[in-house]
Amino acid sequence: MAERAGVLVIGPRAPAVGGIATYVETMLERIPTRHCDTAPEPGLRGKLTRFARGCAAIVANSPGCRVLHIHSSYGWSFYEKAVFSQLGQWLGYRTILHIHGSKFEDFVAESRLKGWIARSLRDADAVIALSAYWADYLGRVAPGSRIVTLENAVSVPAAPLPLPAAPSVLLLGSIDDRKGVPEAIRAFAQVVRQHPAAVLDLAGPAEPDALARYQRLVAELGLGDSVRFLGSVRGEAKSRVLEGSSVFILPSHAEGLPIALLEAMAAARPVVATRVGAVPEVIADGESGFLIAAGDVDALAERISRLLGSVELREQMGRGAWERARARYDISAVVERLTGLYGELGGRPAPAPGRG
Repeated sequence: MAERAGVLVIGPRAPAVGGIATYVETMLERIPTRHCDTAPEPGLRGKLTRFARGCAAIVANSPGCRVLHIHSSYGWSFYEKAVFSQLGQWLGYRTILHIHGSKFEDFVAESRLKGWIARSLRDADAVIALSAYWADYLGRVAPGSRIVTLENAVSVPAAPLPLPAAPSVLLLGSIDDRKGVPEAIRAFAQVVRQHPAAVLDLAGPAEPDALARYQRLVAELGLGDSVRFLGSVRGEAKSRVLEGSSVFILPSHAEGLPIALLEAMAAARPVVATRVGAVPEVIADGESGFLIAAGDVDALAERISRLLGSVELREQMGRGAWERARARYDISAVVERLTGLYGELGGRPAPAPGRG
């Protein structure tokens, strides 16, 4: 009988939108494992189809795979992935639950199944947290769990990318209230008074109702063409948007460890972000960017204007962001640590004959 030493990864991958999909795609390119795609699908039928596909992949790959690495968010995603983890344990896998959800705290606080959530975390052979903040939180939710801190990571260029001369501000991510889009638009109305040529690019998917609401707000504030809705961007299009920006903002109300933030830092863009989730562990306030309180429109406008008003400050903070990304969030170091965890649990990644 062939040795059982492979690794099966459960999670979404590109072209699905979002930080988890970006992370999974990046890791699959560097660590040869089997994979089952659990990208979100609409409606109850979509959820049930995804659930059935995940269960089938876990069963089908059990003869050759020893480690089951499951990427989870919050809500239905966590409950579904907890069942996957339990199924994997019954089939003899060593299981890893990788928690990404920015609203995981709210999810646990509101859930009537807190005991099951804690037990699912404790039963896993390892729980991956995105930062020290999240490791501490998950340890309190499920005392006795084995928590492993493994930050998100991106590919960091060997040298900082040059900043454009044009005053372009970028928000990259889901275009919704959680990401602070209303605050970004209101702050930009203040910014253009000092910097009339400035442009705010909002790049990411948006629900039609939310998009219409934001477009009305832009019109009400008289911002006209100063605010551009770019829609979802991936691959080369995302790279071009980042390279064309001179300041990156992320005025979120909740975050895990956002991939878009790391991508901006890797591109040597100065950042203005809020003190939520793991963000304060990533941004050194005053060195690689500015940190503000969530919802503080005036502070957001002031920091953006300060950066747009000084090429020297943009370059200084952009280089600081790149140096921090290079030192702490480069993909090569994270690949080594994750491969080490697989090996510790008895898995040796190897090219798969096919995907689950």
